[in-house]
Amino acid sequence: MSPAPAPGAPGFQAIRFQGRALDIEYRIIPAARPDAEWLVFLHEGLGSLSMWKDWPERLCAAVQCRGLVYSRAGYGASTPRAPGERWPVEFMHRQADEALPALLERGGGAMIYTSSGAASGGSAWQVAYPMTKNSIHALARHVASRWGKQGIRANVICPGVVLTEAVKEHMTEEQVQQSHRRVPHPRLGKPDDIAAAVAFLASEDGEWVNGQVWHVNGGMQMRD
Repeated sequence: MSPAPAPGAPGFQAIRFQGRALDIEYRIIPAARPDAEWLVFLHEGLGSLSMWKDWPERLCAAVQCRGLVYSRAGYGASTPRAPGERWPVEFMHRQADEALPALLERGGGAMIYTSSGAASGGSAWQVAYPMTKNSIHALARHVASRWGKQGIRANVICPGVVLTEAVKEHMTEEQVQQSHRRVPHPRLGKPDDIAAAVAFLASEDGEWVNGQVWHVNGGMQMRD
């Protein structure tokens, strides 16, 4: 590894992956306790440090964990993808397989996947995206049932309409108001609503929750 950056500052890690030399941009989020648990932030859409913004820091502070955030190859300041390179459809499964050995080695841990209400929404105009999200549900249940006895917990969060910066940029005011009318709640979601659910699942308080899909959506979808 190159010289360690200052706490909380970005750094670079040189690795080899599938025969290629890559420089991976990363950031370590420190905690008050040097032996605090680790949270590794992986999301299919949020591929870089800049896209995560300050949410990892807020979550790590809430659950008193250390954090590792990184930019996947082709994202942020990491090595760009090779021309024409595409991620395989099973990339989430591969990422889980790579993370599991480290969790098993230290005696267990929590894996929290992010899905979408589209997985169960039954939209007439959308099929590929909900199918990919349902595959995440199947993966989490597989991980929970296969490695639960070794202390691994795997759960999924399906956010509703959350007013992140990206959502504000891509939704019109009319679309925001339409979404608000569909929610039996005074407001739409905030990033802190999702952070609170993740914090619970990652903490000791969530130790008895395993293999579940949580819909954190203000009631936009009401499910058993």
